[in-house]
Amino acid sequence: MTLKQTNGTSYIVGGGAFKADDKVVQFNGRGTVNIRHFFVRDYGKLVRSCGNCKGNGGPRNVVIDDVVAVGGGVLCGINQNYGDTCRISNSCQNKSKFCDRYTGNASGAEPKKAGSGPDGASCSTTNTSSNC
Repeated sequence: MTLKQTNGTSYIVGGGAFKADDKVVQFNGRGTVNIRHFFVRDYGKLVRSCGNCKGNGGPRNVVIDDVVAVGGGVLCGINQNYGDTCRISNSCQNKSKFCDRYTGNASGAEPKKAGSGPDGASCSTTNTSSNC
C-alpha cells in the first residue's frame, strides 16, 4: 500500500499482511499514518517513509499500536533529518526490530541508515515485547 496524502491522518485498523518481500506500507506523502490492531508475518518493513522521493521532505509521523509482527524485518523506517517520528506501543516484534532511522534525500540515491532502535526522540516504544 502506498500513501500519498499531502497532510492529515490515514488509518489502517485491523487486518494483516503476509509475505511482503519489501514494505507493507510505503508512506510517500505527509502527515500521519496510524496502524492499529494489525498482524504481519514474513515481511521486510511494516511501514517506511519514502527515503528518496522527488520533492522529499517531512515530517511524516507513524503511530503503531497493538501490532503483532513475526518472521520479518523492522516495524518502522523513518527519515530523522526530515523530522519524521515513529511511536510504537502495545506491540510485539519477535526480533525486537522496532525502528530504523535514515537520512532521506530528494536525489533518488539510496538513503543512508543513520541508526537502529528507539532513540527516544524520533523513535520511541512503550510496552513492546519480542515474545509474540
